[in-house]
Amino acid sequence: MHDIILDFIRRYLDEWGYGPSHRDIQFGCGISSTSMVAKYLDELEASEDITRTPGVARSIRIKGEQT
Repeated sequence: MHDIILDFIRRYLDEWGYGPSHRDIQFGCGISSTSMVAKYLDELEASEDITRTPGVARSIRIKGEQT
């Protein structure tokens, strides 16, 4: 699932220029709830695949990629 989410985030950033919301990821990746999205994003951040700015909506960035 992590690869699916990373691919979705990458495509979303390319298309819109800013990070997707939890709900965007939920629907775009077929995940059952936004709480599961939050869990996956926490895991991706812990493994340093993504970065997020606390308190800033749509601040998801893929580590090592510039947008």
